[in-house]
Amino acid sequence: PVLTADYFGLERLSSTIGMLMATVAPGALIGTPLVGFLYTATGDDYKMPFAMTGLFLVVGGMVSLLAIAASQSEEHQRQLQMFGVEDRSHCHEPNKKPEQSCSAGDGFPVDTTHC
Repeated sequence: PVLTADYFGLERLSSTIGMLMATVAPGALIGTPLVGFLYTATGDDYKMPFAMTGLFLVVGGMVSLLAIAASQSEEHQRQLQMFGVEDRSHCHEPNKKPEQSCSAGDGFPVDTTHC
């Protein structure tokens, strides 16, 4: 929750955590029985379930990278302005000076009016 609040802002924390839980719950619900089925189907061997778990992690990471790239597009920025949502993408750019970014390196916001 702390990192979620830092990245998405306190004003959207409850809805953001709700969306995160909604995306995690199906995997937790389906994952355990699926691993058990694969374990039994492969002759009491965990190689296939671990390989599938790794594959899902890699695919999830790639989707995350695509989402980051899409959030930096001009179309996304236009839509943020159209709906009056503050663009917070500048808050987490690693090469910004402290006065230009949202934290002084210790994780606490420098100016909470724009972070």
